[in-house]
Amino acid sequence: MLLDYELPTHVILQKDALAEHAQLIAAMGQHAMLVMDAGLDDAHPAKQEILFCLDFNDIERTIYLHTRKVAPGIANLEAGAALARESQVDFVIAVGCDATLEAGKGIALLAAQSIDNATLLQTDIARPLPIVCIPTEPGSGTEVTPEIHVAQSGLDRLTLVRNPLASPKLSLLDPRYTLHMPRNIVVSNYIKSLGRAVEAVTSEKANPISDAIAIAALGTASELADKLNDPETDIDEDIHEQLMLAANQAGLAIAASGANLMEALASPLTYVSPVHLGQAYGLILPPVLSYLIERAPLVSDVIMQSLYVNTLEDLEDCLWNLIGEITPITPDDLERCANAAAANPLIKNGVLSLEFKEIASCYAHLLAE
Repeated sequence: MLLDYELPTHVILQKDALAEHAQLIAAMGQHAMLVMDAGLDDAHPAKQEILFCLDFNDIERTIYLHTRKVAPGIANLEAGAALARESQVDFVIAVGCDATLEAGKGIALLAAQSIDNATLLQTDIARPLPIVCIPTEPGSGTEVTPEIHVAQSGLDRLTLVRNPLASPKLSLLDPRYTLHMPRNIVVSNYIKSLGRAVEAVTSEKANPISDAIAIAALGTASELADKLNDPETDIDEDIHEQLMLAANQAGLAIAASGANLMEALASPLTYVSPVHLGQAYGLILPPVLSYLIERAPLVSDVIMQSLYVNTLEDLEDCLWNLIGEITPITPDDLERCANAAAANPLIKNGVLSLEFKEIASCYAHLLAE
């Protein structure tokens, strides 16, 4: 498969994308800030190939290793930005998981302004550094969104910064870069893409363009459900390519419509239990759809038809099979989740308006017995 489009990020989905299009990186400057997963193995093809690309094109590099797996903290971003300015880099390349891609975007914004007065919300930057994203997981389409999640101590939620200048200039999607992932992480990333596509459809800012892309993402996801539900199916390169496509489509839809109550409900589960964010989206999707069926049937019909499922029970069975066993959540942690979701401004950014009791009910089926 070869997809090549610009909306506004220039996206190329292709095996050997970096080798085939190295000239696009070479044209960005002579010194790159390379923001990379600290845990990325030296033998990983993404790491090997980006280093070779920079050396081959005589591009100097400054490496900043990102260690967080959830979201960058503001101190991480400021440290990276200070290093980028000190090194006088021309552009930023982020290689890794969602958190590392977001770190790269945050560093690129902060590096273009004085740290003393830095704010990720500032939009009058004269020359933001160009951003290149190379994902190593087929996650939520972070590589095309203008969003950055920032971790702040003492908060049971991430602060979401949405800045149009954070949209990457170029994203190179190579399915070979995700082949190292364990099956459970692959499946969890799949559910996250599905959840983000549903999130785009349920946004109060949804529009014909975001809906069309989100529906395409749901269609791509539906084609993968049976394969991922079958433990005997080998998750080969073709499936990884489809996973990257679904994630990218979901990201484009979110870029056009914005995050909302789905993220507000899912994120707290990752603070109180050892679930991946993808699993969290899968756990809150059925109760949210239940409310949509009751209060916004046109929206729920679009979602169900795009996923080619007949009933909510069928979808819930599929999701539970994909999620697998999880640690039940205690009543105290349930209340913590509900409080965190209710305090998140995103809870109001959707076609649903949920009271606190209804927010709590979205977690009730996860209570420990």
